[in-house]
Amino acid sequence: FNKERIISQILEISSFGSKLSVVYADALSYLRKHGRRIRQEYSLVYFDPPYFKQGPKLYRHHYNMKQHQSLAKFVPTLSYPWIMSYDNHPTIRSFFCGQKITPIYLNYAVKKSRVAQELLISNIKLSHEDYRPSIEIEQSLFEPRLYAEKQKQSQELSLSV
Repeated sequence: FNKERIISQILEISSFGSKLSVVYADALSYLRKHGRRIRQEYSLVYFDPPYFKQGPKLYRHHYNMKQHQSLAKFVPTLSYPWIMSYDNHPTIRSFFCGQKITPIYLNYAVKKSRVAQELLISNIKLSHEDYRPSIEIEQSLFEPRLYAEKQKQSQELSLSV
């Protein structure tokens, strides 16, 4: 991982500290209770729901199928900007069809280093260029041929959504 880049990003984000709120709560309950205030404050809301596929194995408080579906039905009705990250799963893509979906690549290094693909889903425009894998990832973790195939598949998925 790039320690200097992470430090730089944290420092940049910290300059917005007085404007940020982090809430640990069920998204649907929180938004229903605080939606009016969120609209009045011209907020951008970021959701980080439990993973769809691995959620029960990873989280004490995970979503069942009905909760994932409820979130997918409710969030697009919001009148303020929102963005969420979700695991890249066909069911999630189908739940959020009609929304802006951008694949992103993330470095994971818990047990072993690997690159995973997740989805950013939003009601605002997301620039695909901003979320491409870094050159570091490209060179160290993929064979060039496999990387090109992954990029092509990612672009095809983006176009099909």
